[in-house]
Amino acid sequence: MDKLPTRIAELRTMLRTKGNVSSAILVHCTAGCDRTGEVIGAYRLGTPLALNVSQMYSLDTAECGRSPNYWSTTALEWWCEQLLLATAPPVLVGNCTAFASCKPLKHGQPCTPANATREANL
Repeated sequence: MDKLPTRIAELRTMLRTKGNVSSAILVHCTAGCDRTGEVIGAYRLGTPLALNVSQMYSLDTAECGRSPNYWSTTALEWWCEQLLLATAPPVLVGNCTAFASCKPLKHGQPCTPANATREANL
């Protein structure tokens, strides 16, 4: 839905260092948690930072002040599965469906991280 395969490839291309010049990109949606967290989380998975999906979601939650909503969390689950199944060799990203629990609620309703106590202390 949010064109993650295309957008993440574009981000990786734009962020490649050319010579000694580093790049920065601002990613933002209206609230700054849901689609932003989805795109940044998808970018973080499979990077040299070697974040697993739980670590990625913890960072997204800590940076935003709440977890992404159901739709964006579900998109991150899908992206995680894509990295496991569609890459050779597979990117080791952790358990793609156990990092958060959520169900479709009203728009903007955040999900609950699987390890909410640990994330509250970040």
